[in-house]
Amino acid sequence: MSSVTEESLKKQTKQFDLLCIFSLELSHRELEDVTCLGRCSHLIRLNLSRNNIRNLSCLESLKELKYLNVAHNKLSSLDGISGLEALVYLNLDDALKQLVGLEKLRTLLLQDASQGTANPICQSSLYRASVLRLLPQIHILDGEHIRGQAKDLFQLCNQLQSQIKGGSDVLSAPAVSLPEPFLSETFWEMSTACSSDESIASALKEFNSQMSHCRKLNAQATAVIRKARDEDK
Repeated sequence: MSSVTEESLKKQTKQFDLLCIFSLELSHRELEDVTCLGRCSHLIRLNLSRNNIRNLSCLESLKELKYLNVAHNKLSSLDGISGLEALVYLNLDDALKQLVGLEKLRTLLLQDASQGTANPICQSSLYRASVLRLLPQIHILDGEHIRGQAKDLFQLCNQLQSQIKGGSDVLSAPAVSLPEPFLSETFWEMSTACSSDESIASALKEFNSQMSHCRKLNAQATAVIRKARDEDK
């Protein structure tokens, strides 16, 4: 029977005391006995996935444990899980009823679509409804935001992704007509047709010339301001 020992833990973590261990990676080791872990009382993260563990009662003393992965084991009981008062993340492929008392639990993974793995319970048509009923504190189920502020954003992203895959042009914006200028381009250009007096005509010509110069200066100033704003960004 493969088991975890105090010596192996100290060697792996290079710590002289089990109380100094805060994180452990113990997956894929064919472990059956992990009793020794109960003495790592300051443990925060623990990965025991893909072993041969049958029960977790030895973990009950880990009051500071926040992240636990026990997927793909041979669990016959979840005794010990209910004592993990600080637990916020749990990856588990077993029954749900033992999790009801974990009020701080927010993330639960019982299936992983990217890996093609799932607990048999996920095949039930009542799976999702059962989780929502038994564990109302859950915010993320199997990687999907189902409650909390991120729920709407997650759903929107899914809708956009679906539309993109379907070939919909979701990124095209409706055509917007540009607003008409309040004053026409020739508003300040006074007509000389109605003036027969040469002095008035000359004055009007000079006035129009100055106005044209002002418009050019205004355009240059606008360009400089726009460039400065772009550089600030």
